[in-house]
Amino acid sequence: MDLPDMKPLAAMRLAGKRPAGEVWLWLGDYAPSRWERWADSTVEISIPPAAAIERLDLRPLVGLRVIVVAPTYNRPLLRFLSRLKGYAIAIECFVLDWLPDNLGMRWERGQEAEWLGIGEQKEHQE
Repeated sequence: MDLPDMKPLAAMRLAGKRPAGEVWLWLGDYAPSRWERWADSTVEISIPPAAAIERLDLRPLVGLRVIVVAPTYNRPLLRFLSRLKGYAIAIECFVLDWLPDNLGMRWERGQEAEWLGIGEQKEHQE
C-alpha cells in the first residue's frame, strides 16, 4: 500500500538520494508536514490510524534511521516495528503513553537484544 506522505521520500530514493537525517514516522492523527518543500529538511511522514500499516510499502526506508512516534504500545505497533527492522538500519520508538517515566525503546542492526531502552548506553552484559 502506498501512503501519500511517503511518495516524496520514494521519489527521492528512486533518484538515488538519501535524506540528510532520520525519517520520522508519526502514527496517529497528525497533519502532513510537507517536508519535501525545503532542502535538507527532516523527513516527517504521518501514518493515519485508518492506514493498513501491515501493508505499507516500507522500501523507501531501506538503510535509513527511523524514529517512530506512537500514541500507545499495542500489538499492531509491535508488528509494524518488527516489519520495519527488515528495512531500517536503526529504529527509535517513542510511545506517548509511557512519557515522562520512560522515553521508549531503540534497536540497531546487529544488536543482540530485541530492544533497548532509550538512554541505555549499551546492551546489558550477562
